[in-house]
Amino acid sequence: MPRLGRPVQPDAAYRRVADDLRRRLQTREWPPPEPLPSLRTLASEYGVSLDVLRSAMDVMRAEDRVGLSGLRRLAATREMSVKAHLTPSRAVLLLTTSPLRLDAGTTDQNRLLMGIQQGLADRDAPVIAVHSYTFRTTPPQGFLDLPLRAVLVVGALEPAGYPAYERLPIPVILVDRPAGRHALHATAVDNEGAVREAVWRLKAAGHRRIALLRRVSGAERDIDPDSKEREVAFRRVMKDAGLAVRKDSVFSSFSMDSAERPAIRALAGPAGRFSAVLCSDSAGAALLVEAARRSGRKVPEHLSVAGFQGITGAPKVSGPAIDFFDLGRRAAELLDAPRRPPKVLRVAAAWREAGTIGAPQS
Repeated sequence: MPRLGRPVQPDAAYRRVADDLRRRLQTREWPPPEPLPSLRTLASEYGVSLDVLRSAMDVMRAEDRVGLSGLRRLAATREMSVKAHLTPSRAVLLLTTSPLRLDAGTTDQNRLLMGIQQGLADRDAPVIAVHSYTFRTTPPQGFLDLPLRAVLVVGALEPAGYPAYERLPIPVILVDRPAGRHALHATAVDNEGAVREAVWRLKAAGHRRIALLRRVSGAERDIDPDSKEREVAFRRVMKDAGLAVRKDSVFSSFSMDSAERPAIRALAGPAGRFSAVLCSDSAGAALLVEAARRSGRKVPEHLSVAGFQGITGAPKVSGPAIDFFDLGRRAAELLDAPRRPPKVLRVAAAWREAGTIGAPQS
């Protein structure tokens, strides 16, 4: 790296020389073990001082592109390390912390990863993808030694993990996950807009007693971040619409829930106090529809159900549909954003109709 005391500007002479040396080494202009021209020869060729040339060569050494040959002359390395195959400060580290289902067809997760791939390709950004559940609490220190442009995180983080990622010296982007109060960049659904449209559609259908079914994340040991935002929006929009939000208007679902869980049965069954339910995710919506069926109630004749979902496949319930490809693609827009203040790019949901909203029974 440049020696202490030297100015470091984007247009510094040594950077321009280093860029061209990198190109020449990548094209094997000086194949190993052939020594490079002397520093004095290269300095003359580039029209720079020896100090500038040495600084540029320091960069090549740091990237493991050159080293001393047996003749004590600088030469291209025979087997360049990972660092040498990456454009300095341009590689993106993609961390996944949730179960991968890459063979499961066009899933929401696959569309998210495809979107990330497209966004990075559009910006000519090489990517290193690594998966581990341990990344929920601790960033992978070994990979952070590489010349990185940014870190993208797909999946849940545990409470202890957020501060660890906030301390990283490069941008960290949560993909499809609101950052909440944490100082991290993010791409996320426009939950406020989506909830507003859902509530007003339900009100227009005649519903006054509307409940919210939110999602609890086992990985985060808390309410899912999107569900948190949707609950806040739900309470605000219900008030704006002149509808009462009772203390018991918000219910929770868990990853291991079944349609037989008492709280789900109470929400969907004949004794339920609500004529419509907005579900924070498609799994909760499917659970509710099944619970209603088992209790002898029909959707939407006896209970209207709306739920958040992906845009692929035929919709099972009416509700806001999320373009996960776009959520992933737009993450690349934050690669070069300053770490502070954190930025959130919102992606609007599109309403999908599946005939699960009807007029309430009198």
